[in-house]
Amino acid sequence: MTSFYWNIDIEEQDTGHSFIAGPIVFDPSHDGGQPLTVSQLIARVQQAFDDAFVEDRAPRQYEIDARIVPVSNAAQIDASSPDTAILTAAMDNGELDISYRITNSDSTPFTIRFTSDTTPPLMANPPAAEITVVNNRDIVSFETDYCSIESTITDRPPTPPEITFVPYKGVNNKVLIMLNSNSGEKLEKPIVLQDNDLGLIQTEYASQHGITVDTEASLSDPNTPLLEYKNDDPIKAYELFRVNTKPELVGSSLYPNFRGKSLTEAPLQSIVGPDKSSTAAHFVDTIIPNKKYWYCARSMDVHQNISNPTYIFEVEMIDNHGQMYLTTKPFSITTATPPYQKSGRKYMAIRPRLSQTVYDPNSIQANNIGAIAIGSEPGGTSAILGQSGVDSVWEKQFKIRVISKKTGRKIDLNLTFKNTGVITP
Repeated sequence: MTSFYWNIDIEEQDTGHSFIAGPIVFDPSHDGGQPLTVSQLIARVQQAFDDAFVEDRAPRQYEIDARIVPVSNAAQIDASSPDTAILTAAMDNGELDISYRITNSDSTPFTIRFTSDTTPPLMANPPAAEITVVNNRDIVSFETDYCSIESTITDRPPTPPEITFVPYKGVNNKVLIMLNSNSGEKLEKPIVLQDNDLGLIQTEYASQHGITVDTEASLSDPNTPLLEYKNDDPIKAYELFRVNTKPELVGSSLYPNFRGKSLTEAPLQSIVGPDKSSTAAHFVDTIIPNKKYWYCARSMDVHQNISNPTYIFEVEMIDNHGQMYLTTKPFSITTATPPYQKSGRKYMAIRPRLSQTVYDPNSIQANNIGAIAIGSEPGGTSAILGQSGVDSVWEKQFKIRVISKKTGRKIDLNLTFKNTGVITP
């Protein structure tokens, strides 16, 4: 087999540029007398294109690649690393095509001419082939993910309602409870009063903070953010809760006492016309006179968002032998009084409050002490200024501890308040 070489003559149609890539030498003595593989052929042609571009003969970069196309299989195979099984089967059946593709970096249309000879220079009429190639962009639209966002958009849950307790004249076992929508904005931790509340709360956390709240216990976590409550939609209904025993602290809250203690099976709603409801509602509760009850309520807007409950109210209908009146007051747990501390410098005066200096008349008579209290006018009448719920200080012992801020030393003073009946002018 004799050696020969190729020249690849390319003429660009739009720009008028033309150049020759080559010569590409094929010498059997250098190739070990073996036919060229597809990969070797591609490498030599590509080298000719690279040389033409580097030497500024080619106005742009040209590239060549190849695909093995089994006739019986529409899938193309990379010629440099073909699927062995498919390739072998195609070769055995004589069904094998190799497709070569030459492209440039700018998709410029061009005409390509192959010339070959055994020795340079070229013959006057060498064997040649002429191919015209037009590169057209094949634009295919397809959907691709620009971004992916998962979000939940909900209205803000409402604020707690206004609640008013109204007695009936001459009726000791009924109380009218009036509920109305409120206004404003609040940031609070949600409070669960029904078993299905957690699902609604989870939706709000996903909407407002983009986080997931898995359990009710996580609501008390200090790291769990607050929810925003705001009346941005009309109120549709109300839920009213009542317990008959004094609420006790459960953890740090009194509201677990009201869980599932709704007074009505369905939320309270006032219908004022076809498909139209009022933003106010009422409920008449039957109670026992001279017995305390504890109430709270919450709002529900037109999108089923629920508010936190109102304050807890302690309500009692007092019937004093026909004299009836209703008492209503906010309820809270009285906490232990912290130790009283007061800073001083040089002098210290210790004296009871005026309301704590009042004598118990029974105690006065029993001890045969004059009925003149501390704070009364000299020679005048007794100044008994009794206050309900105020403990007297007389005959009681008190411990007062003085601590030095500089040295930390302590001095305890044990005091007992006694009345000698002597009036200090």
